[in-house]
Amino acid sequence: MISDLSLADASATLTDYYRRLCVAQAEAHGWGYLAVHDEIKRLMRECDSYTELGVNQGATLAAAVLCRPEAVRGYDIALDNYRPARHLFQNYAAHFDIDFMAAQADSLACDIAAVDLLYIDTIHRRDHLTAELERHAPNVKKYIVCHDTKSAIELRAAIKDFSNRTEWRVVKHCDENTGYTTLAR
Repeated sequence: MISDLSLADASATLTDYYRRLCVAQAEAHGWGYLAVHDEIKRLMRECDSYTELGVNQGATLAAAVLCRPEAVRGYDIALDNYRPARHLFQNYAAHFDIDFMAAQADSLACDIAAVDLLYIDTIHRRDHLTAELERHAPNVKKYIVCHDTKSAIELRAAIKDFSNRTEWRVVKHCDENTGYTTLAR
């Protein structure tokens, strides 16, 4: 995690904040760490709504918001790292008429609205991801992207079990850096 919360203070716009976060994440983890951002942006071409579980500072949330969908929701157990940039998200969303909300909530206790794309980057345990998929997948219309599926191998097992017993199928698995996996109906 990038701990320099002054990135938000140094940014005048959400676009600038996102650029600074990407540079900071690439310097900390390598450019391959941003592969999931490209996947989110690619999928958002087919999506009007996006929900994220595990906002942290908002890098992937910004990637989605900057695609200008109709609606974006973000949930995190603690929004401390996001709060310094909250105004940048709110200003951008208001300017482009995006129905935007970021809420402090437990991913296993919140109820998400129907959404085209769900992104999950929360607690990296098999049982936790399984519970999130069970709880939220019925409200997802098109895609689910799970982050860190290379570095947290037990997440792959949860995804495999889930896809074996549901209509969801793995359509992409990226092993670059920490990895990600995309599921589709």
